[in-house]
Amino acid sequence: MCPLYNENIMKIRRRTIAIEKDIIFETAKNMAIEQVLNMYCSPDVPNRPALKQLLEHLLNCIMLSERRIYLEKNQNDKGNGFYKRMLGTPVGNLELSVPRTRTSNFRPSVLPRPYKRVDPSYTDLLMSLVANGYSESLLIQTLKNLDLPYSEEEISKIKNDLKNELQLFKQRELPENAFATLN
Repeated sequence: MCPLYNENIMKIRRRTIAIEKDIIFETAKNMAIEQVLNMYCSPDVPNRPALKQLLEHLLNCIMLSERRIYLEKNQNDKGNGFYKRMLGTPVGNLELSVPRTRTSNFRPSVLPRPYKRVDPSYTDLLMSLVANGYSESLLIQTLKNLDLPYSEEEISKIKNDLKNELQLFKQRELPENAFATLN
C-alpha cells in the first residue's frame, strides 16, 4: 500500500473520532441541562423557578426584538424605557418588563390582549419555545404560531435574539445545590 494512502486514512479516522467525541459531548451536555431543568421545573415544585425565569427572559427578549423592529419601521419614534406587567400563567406569575415608546403606539404582539386571561394554548406555545429552542426550524414555526405580525426576515431576527437568549440561559451558573448525573 501507498504510504500517502495510509496517512490519508489515518487523518480521516482521527477526524471521525473527533466528530464523534463532539457529538457525544453535546448530547451529554444537552441531557444534563434537560435533567437539571426537569428537576427545577418539575410539576412537584410549585413555583418552578427555573422555568418561570426562562419564560420571563424569553418573553422579554421577544418584546425587545419586536420594539427594535417597530423602531426600524417608525424612525420618528424612540424607545422610552419599560413598564412592569404581571402575566399569570400555570407556571406562576411572570414579572415582565414591557418595552414602550415615546408615542405609545407600540404594543408587543406576543402579549395577550389587555384584560384577557392567558389560556392553555398560549402557555403551550410558551412551553414549546423552551422545548424547541434547540431547533431553528421548530423555533421559527413556534414564532409563526404566535401569530406575530412580522415578515419572514423580521421573524428570523426575533429567532436569532431568542437563540442568543437561550444560549445564555444554558450557560448560566446553576445554584450550588443543582447537580446532574449521567447514567
